[in-house]
Amino acid sequence: MIKKKFVLGTFLILISAAVSSLTLNYYDCPNKESAVNCSEICSLAGTIEFSATPKSNSKKIYFVEKIQNNSISDNFENCEIKDITNWECISEKIFSSSSSYMIDGKFFSATIYRMLDGKDDKRFSCAIK
Repeated sequence: MIKKKFVLGTFLILISAAVSSLTLNYYDCPNKESAVNCSEICSLAGTIEFSATPKSNSKKIYFVEKIQNNSISDNFENCEIKDITNWECISEKIFSSSSSYMIDGKFFSATIYRMLDGKDDKRFSCAIK
């Protein structure tokens, strides 16, 4: 019985050390400048939790947005990851582009969608403790 508890405890410690995570307050912002500064004109939307496996070759940052009573899980790809508080992810697709950064634990994201009418829908967000 003691061996089982020891093995389980060791396993849980190894799992928690292998995955890093960080939870921040998540804000929607009206423009790029307010999002970069995460200024007071941004509105609190909820929380966002980021996780990564730092020692792996994965170039993904996983996240869970919790806004009101909804949770959305997704990931950023094509990332350059130093650690959970310092990374950069850039995605260029046919009808959208996005850039997401975490610098010293402060998150910034810009997403641009090309609409059918040729106009761009720009969305900016930030997250801090």
